[in-house]
Amino acid sequence: MKRTFLLFTLVAMFLLSCSTKANKIQNINEIENKIDVYIGGSFLNNEGEIVACYWKNGVRNEIDGLQVITLTVVDEKVYAAGRYEYDFSLEPPEAIYCYWIDGDPYELPGCTSVRNICVDNGKVYVVGMNGHMGRWVDEDTWEETHWEQGYWVNGIYQSPPKDSHILAIKEVNGVVYTSGYYSINETNYACYWINGIRKELPNSELFAAYGIEVINNNIYVAATNNNQGCYWVNGKQYILNNHDEKNIGFKSLTVFNDKVYFIGRYNYWINTKIHEIHDLPERTNNSSSRLTLGEYKFIDEKLYIVGSEWDERNSLVWYWVNGEFYYLNGYNATSIYLNNLINK
Repeated sequence: MKRTFLLFTLVAMFLLSCSTKANKIQNINEIENKIDVYIGGSFLNNEGEIVACYWKNGVRNEIDGLQVITLTVVDEKVYAAGRYEYDFSLEPPEAIYCYWIDGDPYELPGCTSVRNICVDNGKVYVVGMNGHMGRWVDEDTWEETHWEQGYWVNGIYQSPPKDSHILAIKEVNGVVYTSGYYSINETNYACYWINGIRKELPNSELFAAYGIEVINNNIYVAATNNNQGCYWVNGKQYILNNHDEKNIGFKSLTVFNDKVYFIGRYNYWINTKIHEIHDLPERTNNSSSRLTLGEYKFIDEKLYIVGSEWDERNSLVWYWVNGEFYYLNGYNATSIYLNNLINK
């Protein structure tokens, strides 16, 4: 009896130790930084169906839909936007997009893709595409159709100014700031708008402004033209140092403690100084395996990246913090939000 009790005690202590260690790994960011980490994406249910979800500090929350593409958190409410379902009456079938408030879906009429979401004073703003660049009518015929990049406010679409496209949005105290580009004679110029009034940016030819932040009345706008990146602070341009000719891309713009963090596809910049991103997984030699990197965020000197890897039988979802992986039970991860620190 004593041996049985001793064995039971040792097993219980071991399991408790494993559970405590796993819990520390799962919530290390929350413990060390006093923040909550939200990841948006999808998972496979027991029937093998793709279901939208988000994770808060590693705990998965299911949402009625197919995939969370972007999310934010305000007053403990989770706002997200993404794919809700497919319309199979069309050929080929088309995704129907929506936004969610704590899991409740709301329509985005005409939406064919979403870029980002923000919330201010009870209004939900979703930036995305309205319409299609075109579609195949049959195997041999491509049909050009009308499309534009604008935004929805509580589900009501707002068209961009003529010959313009909106790529990012921020509302502060009732003032709506958007960024993107406008075109003259098929040449694009990065710009931003305040309540719909366009503000020019110097040396913006061939650039598109993918990010905008407003901190302490200072306006930050980030842009790329494939091989070159830059940002403006109150209209003053700063060119990013670039060590190669790779497509810089754009993942996110963050301003924290008066530092500007521009996150690209392969590198990130702090106040124009380039830093390489190390230790991300490489694509495997298995041709059936796929790797997808989602959103990047930089906060408190730490780089956060979400990603997914999958093949015919398995899927793996993770987020990466300065070289360390944190794994999640899911199918796909696209977005990340860091509560209590981001945007402060």
